[in-house]
Amino acid sequence: MSSLSPLFRRIFGVGHGATGWNLYDQACIQALAGDAAGALDALHRALETGWANHRIYEDDDLDSLRADPAFDAILEEVRSRL
Repeated sequence: MSSLSPLFRRIFGVGHGATGWNLYDQACIQALAGDAAGALDALHRALETGWANHRIYEDDDLDSLRADPAFDAILEEVRSRL
């Protein structure tokens, strides 16, 4: 995770009952900050909470991830849940 991790834990409660939406928001912030690995990790953890929402397909905050095959796999998982 990036150097932003302690801040995310404080703001979003990551690691202490974080919600899927908290983790999704974290992913957006990390993607905007250029931390693709951290963003993808946060999205995977959001999925683990049961989170799935159509917004992921249109959210400009995640544009930097769209060419990554790992992001495609996340999109497929979201699609299977909707």
